[in-house]
Amino acid sequence: MEKSKGIINAAVVTLLALTFLVAMTGLLNPQTEWSSAVNESGDISDARIENGENINESYTFYVDYDYSTTENTPIRSFSINNGTADATETTDYVVNLTEGSYTLVNSTYWQNSDNSTLVSYEYKDSTYIENSFGRTIAGLILGFAALVILAYLVAWVLKIFGRQY
Repeated sequence: MEKSKGIINAAVVTLLALTFLVAMTGLLNPQTEWSSAVNESGDISDARIENGENINESYTFYVDYDYSTTENTPIRSFSINNGTADATETTDYVVNLTEGSYTLVNSTYWQNSDNSTLVSYEYKDSTYIENSFGRTIAGLILGFAALVILAYLVAWVLKIFGRQY
């Protein structure tokens, strides 16, 4: 009976520890990894000229990551599509990764599509740690927390089954 109580307690502690690690990972990821914006919807109708088919190549669009909120630049891994196919950089659009802006090129890609676009890119969150040493330390904290929890659980299981060290 005592062993089954110990096993149940170990299972509960394991679930709590895993919940703690998942929450800690969720807090640390924006600080140590680039964040993603996937399929952010946009409307290009303001860049249309003449009969609504051609594109004004000087009209500038900005991604929604908002430098004033995140306080970080640049963006990376930028892509844009019209819901069916990806646009080609330089042929269909030009992107400024430093500013987070892009302009469309007057190409058949845009002439043959509606005004809906989907933009995807990666950016640094406002809590992103610029210093690589700081990011490494943050990752080590999580790793050591996992090791401490694992060592505690192993010691507990060994104690339940009669071995004490």
